[in-house]
Amino acid sequence: MAIEVWDFGLMSKLYAGMKEADKWVIAQKYGAANGKAFEGWLRSFNFIRNVSAHHSRLWNINVLERAALLQDDSHWQ
Repeated sequence: MAIEVWDFGLMSKLYAGMKEADKWVIAQKYGAANGKAFEGWLRSFNFIRNVSAHHSRLWNINVLERAALLQDDSHWQ
């Protein structure tokens, strides 16, 4: 129940502290190449969410956390 109120920042820190095998299982579920790529996605979502939530502009900001793209997007079609 407590996890439902966590923000992306805390969720990405929890994920970063997980065992590699558990990271891999979660990453595969969401189509990431590996746990490290999915960890980058979470950091990117957190950064973009924070910029948006504080009414900043995304189109002219340097995105410091850039996530890797999907290697194979066939499962999304």
